[in-house]
Amino acid sequence: MRTYIMWLMVITVMVAVMVVSCGKQPSTGTITGQVTARTTGAPIPNAIVHERTLDKLRTRTDKDGMFRLEGVSLTEHPIHVSARGFRQTMKSFPAGARKEDESYVMNFVMDQDNRVKRK
Repeated sequence: MRTYIMWLMVITVMVAVMVVSCGKQPSTGTITGQVTARTTGAPIPNAIVHERTLDKLRTRTDKDGMFRLEGVSLTEHPIHVSARGFRQTMKSFPAGARKEDESYVMNFVMDQDNRVKRK
């Protein structure tokens, strides 16, 4: 009888673990989006999109200002965008993102950097 109860408990725990693990959310995601200039709405090619977590993921925008950043931690943290001639910008992820299907969408609008460069 004791053996039966012990096996019943073991099976119950195993089923509970399987149910919990099946409902587990992924720990990373993918961000896609576009980087554009505020004044013209034109796409910004070759902008750097990156996160500053332990993984230090980064990518560059294509000629249409589009990017895809994979393996991004789903914990709350900033996503930074920088491009030559523009002020760096940042949005909080995932709060500043829109969830679509299996990825997140974050579009960035950048202001031109009109500061005078000194020698």
